[in-house]
Amino acid sequence: LKNLYKEIEGIAEESRDDKIAIFISNVKENILFIETILHGLKMYSECIRGEYNFEDIGMRRVVEESLLIFKSMINETSATVEIEDDLPHVVVDVEKIKIALGCLIENAIRFRKTGFKPKIKIGSEICDKEIKFSINDNGIGMNKKDVDIFFKVYKEFPKTSIGKGMGLAIAKKIVEEHKGR
Repeated sequence: LKNLYKEIEGIAEESRDDKIAIFISNVKENILFIETILHGLKMYSECIRGEYNFEDIGMRRVVEESLLIFKSMINETSATVEIEDDLPHVVVDVEKIKIALGCLIENAIRFRKTGFKPKIKIGSEICDKEIKFSINDNGIGMNKKDVDIFFKVYKEFPKTSIGKGMGLAIAKKIVEEHKGR
């Protein structure tokens, strides 16, 4: 797809016909859309069959490292992120948990209400000898009846949608592989 994309870009630069330029622009958008879907499927399949390397680590550090990836996105949207001070130590696959956190953080930033700056709060609590992690935001939310649909891999979104329907499924799979829910 990358080669096809470059070839089409070359044709677009040479073309002076507006109809061809519009057509090529649409083809390029479709290629990027397909690449995004394929990348998501690859990440999901790696979560299913991938090896997990568990280690004991403080979750605050993992969260802070995950946020670094989104620094420019956080700055561009003037998002505020609050991390509870007392996040516990846990035994996790750090890289996989960073992926899960990244999917959730990105959604919290991208799916915001118009005219509102994203506010994200990351915390934890102990419930019945289990640690419950939470990422709360002031975004657009989702209907309770649709929650299960959003966490499935093959959720269909219109091509014009901001999301591709993979992030929450990937995050859920990683959490499940850590015996979470």
